[in-house]
Amino acid sequence: MLEIINFIDALQPCFALQSDNQMGVSKEWFTKKWPFQLAYRGELAELTEHMNVWWWRNAEPNVPQAKLEIIDAMHFAMCYPLQDYLLSGADLVQQWDDFKSICYVDLKNNADTFTKLSDVKDLPTLIDIVSSIEVSKVSNFSIVMVGLLRLFQNIGGDATEFVNLFIGKNA
Repeated sequence: MLEIINFIDALQPCFALQSDNQMGVSKEWFTKKWPFQLAYRGELAELTEHMNVWWWRNAEPNVPQAKLEIIDAMHFAMCYPLQDYLLSGADLVQQWDDFKSICYVDLKNNADTFTKLSDVKDLPTLIDIVSSIEVSKVSNFSIVMVGLLRLFQNIGGDATEFVNLFIGKNA
């Protein structure tokens, strides 16, 4: 669990970057509640293509591109929890503190789900589980983030690389 708490703490620069990115998006996109869930699942579908999880294909996995698809999925997953904050004009520091508090409560309330995500070793099953998590609920955010981290680790990455790719370091 400490690994997950450290990972959530390490997301602060990702949160700030995503906030900046979303400031440039039309508010209409958020008020109409466009389908971020569909975009999130689309990125995970692209992950399956790059990792060649299909038995009928004989191609080499493209791990660097697969990692980027996970990062793209994270961008869409972060859109939901941030959209209400951005529309309210709340201070970014307060947003992060509120957001982190929600994640910590979520971690305590969903310990079984985190254990399940840690226990799954095969990539297709893990993708299926992670893509089924509803990103529109802020209370699911830590589950989504841990699921994406587990996918990233499954293909050879770690939490530091995950955050660095998101914020544009070593990309």
